[in-house]
Amino acid sequence: MYLHINKTVRTLSGSLVLLLAGQGMAGPEHGSGLIRDPEPAHFTICYNHGCGDIAEVRLSPAQWQEIRALFPAEPVSPQLERERIAQAVGKLEALAGRLTGIDNDRGGSLAGLWMRNQMDCVDESTNTHNYLVMLVNDGLIKFHVPADNERRFRPYFYQHYSAVIEETGTHQKYAVDSWFRDNGQRPVILPLSTWKRGWNPGDDMPDEKRHSRAASTGPP
Repeated sequence: MYLHINKTVRTLSGSLVLLLAGQGMAGPEHGSGLIRDPEPAHFTICYNHGCGDIAEVRLSPAQWQEIRALFPAEPVSPQLERERIAQAVGKLEALAGRLTGIDNDRGGSLAGLWMRNQMDCVDESTNTHNYLVMLVNDGLIKFHVPADNERRFRPYFYQHYSAVIEETGTHQKYAVDSWFRDNGQRPVILPLSTWKRGWNPGDDMPDEKRHSRAASTGPP
């Protein structure tokens, strides 16, 4: 089974913590109540910034079958599988949101700044990672495995986290970033190197086919 959560957040105080939380980064000591071996019948999700609150979720067999139905019995291709992963993560967000009452989460930080039960990028990346773990443990993902969550640094102490998958054939890593969009919408999946350089919605997306060819001809 795959479960890697690699997050280190320094202790900051007062208004600086609030400033960072408003930019998608939360305070320390988060995630202590997480289920470390998630399965559809019993897993946890984080919300209220930096896993400030944790809710247990239990999907019924019929609900999990909705997720299974997104993946064909026969493997297709890594690129198409990433599209299916995005669909599955969005649907899992919607299901978990309805069951826990946090389906009002807004993308980014500013849109839901004064609303309750919002998620920052620590919450989102932690939850997305758990969804990926459940998908691969059920044999639904053939070409990818979950990797450690990653963070990128921006000016003024701004850190941003994302879940990550690794394509097994090329070892190419991709960010699976659900923070940019509202609850239930598909996450952005793009090469981790592009995400690390500061990609944001509105920027050009890399050419998937060209990038895949470059990755396949790179060093092993």
